[in-house]
Amino acid sequence: MKWLRTRWMTLAFVATITAAVGVEAFVLFTPTSEVRADGQRLYVAPLASGEPVGQTFRLPMDGLESVDLQFSSSAPAAIGLVCRLLGWADLRLSDGSGRWAVIYEWKTTLKLSRGRSGHRFTFKPIDPSSNLVYQFQVQQLNVRSLDSGAGVPAVGLMASEDDAWKGGNLIFGREQIVDRDLFFQARTASEFAMAHLRAGPNLPLKLRPVGLQLALLALLNVALAAFAYELIISGPERSQA
Repeated sequence: MKWLRTRWMTLAFVATITAAVGVEAFVLFTPTSEVRADGQRLYVAPLASGEPVGQTFRLPMDGLESVDLQFSSSAPAAIGLVCRLLGWADLRLSDGSGRWAVIYEWKTTLKLSRGRSGHRFTFKPIDPSSNLVYQFQVQQLNVRSLDSGAGVPAVGLMASEDDAWKGGNLIFGREQIVDRDLFFQARTASEFAMAHLRAGPNLPLKLRPVGLQLALLALLNVALAAFAYELIISGPERSQA
């Protein structure tokens, strides 16, 4: 019966280690915070060439890393965009008003399906970012149908009229609409990404690659699991032999 007891103990040990690794992965690699605007009174904010559409927001934590938007298209389409993450600058203009400063700006092309589709825009995490005012903005460059022979699709962004996110507003062109929001989410980086961002500059160059750090983390987990197995199962069995 000793072998049966050892087998059940080993299975329980493996199950415990698997659960622990799952918890570790969840804690280290999932976003730590997010803000979300998902109102009920939806409408489509149209996108027109040269007209930027944006959403302002604040985050409660550091590490702003990505923004999700929902698009609407009357037909399958490819849309060229300029994407911008803006921050509210402390500098004041002559009229006493503030201004937006570009943090990140890039161009991309999205493929949209007919109807609604969500897309994530990711950038290098910002630290610090807590309680600062941001605007994520997209500006259409061009749009074309992915259906041969079809006309130019009508493309827009999903928005809501019920002020779904109290900490931000929709901006259409230069107009800020205080009681409306885009259908969006903004996320912070995972704990692992933030640790990599903050510790990276202080590490030797050879230890900075993310792949190497993940490999070292995996080796540490294997070493801890082997030590625990020896301590809990193998060691007591040898002492009883």
